[in-house]
Amino acid sequence: MHNWPETYSYTLSEAVAHGLFPLVPDLGAPAERVRRAGFGAVFGFPIDAGEVLRAIEQATAREMPDRAGPAAFATHEAAEAHAALMQESARPVAQAGRRAGRRRERDRLSA
Repeated sequence: MHNWPETYSYTLSEAVAHGLFPLVPDLGAPAERVRRAGFGAVFGFPIDAGEVLRAIEQATAREMPDRAGPAAFATHEAAEAHAALMQESARPVAQAGRRAGRRRERDRLSA
């Protein structure tokens, strides 16, 4: 159990692909992904051992599928979605870096 938010968690994708039912704390991207897919269970954060045990009991009481979880957790699709998000996120940073570089070059030339 981690105490900081995961940004995506390929481990979650791999676990579901191998037929595991994910139980994740309500922190970061894994919780968002489990909710969005409607597969798995999210328990509160900060982590309470009793709540985790209840989540495990509820999960084991459910009928588990004999197959891997939903396609929402497919690793190759997840990788493509994550790459697109990272490119989109990096664009403003790259633009700001280019502007700062041009300013430094202008300042250097005018000095």
